[in-house]
Order: sequence, then C-alpha cells, then structure tokens
Amino acid sequence: MSINEYIDFILKKIVSFYDPQIVYLFGSQARNDANKDSDIDLLIIEETDKPKRLRALEFRKELRGNNYYPVDMLVYTPQEFKDECQIRGTIAYHIKEEGKILYEQKSTIAS
Repeated sequence: MSINEYIDFILKKIVSFYDPQIVYLFGSQARNDANKDSDIDLLIIEETDKPKRLRALEFRKELRGNNYYPVDMLVYTPQEFKDECQIRGTIAYHIKEEGKILYEQKSTIAS
C-alpha cells in the first residue's frame, strides 16, 4: 500500500469513527518533502468533551494491525483550534497556515 493509499484509508476510518468537522494533513507529507522515515501528521477537529490526552487513543486501537506507516494525530475541538490559531508559533497556527485540508464537512467553514 502506498503512502497516499494509506492516508486515504486512514481518512475513511477517521470520518466514520469521529464524524469530524475538518481533517488536516500537516508536516512533511503536506509540504511534499517527506522521506522514507517520515510519519503522517493529522489534525482532527471535532466536538468532544474527552480530555485532550485521550482523544486519539481509541482511534489508535482501531488502527492496530493496519499500521503500514507511522501516524501522529492531534484532536482539537473547534474552539481550541480557533483560539490556538490566534497565537503565532503554536502548532495550530502552523497547521492553519501550511496544512492541507483532507476532509471538511459541507456545513463547516474553516476559520
């Protein structure tokens, strides 16, 4: 499975698992300067009341046995993302500036 096929595979799983508002690809894969050791960096924006440290944990369990490439995931609420995008130097700020939107709900506008 190619890296692009794997990203599509993960994206489908994310959409069914989280019902996200937006999914960003960021880092070297989004910049098109990845090498064979690069991971896949994803940011998922969804409404949730789960603690930040637990948000990606359940999904990682879903990926067990399908880990063709390393994946690093962040899960933010829309308000967290909006707030952090206002602060230069935060990961959210850089993702907003340089990330690639892989999925966006039709009724969602990235702000």
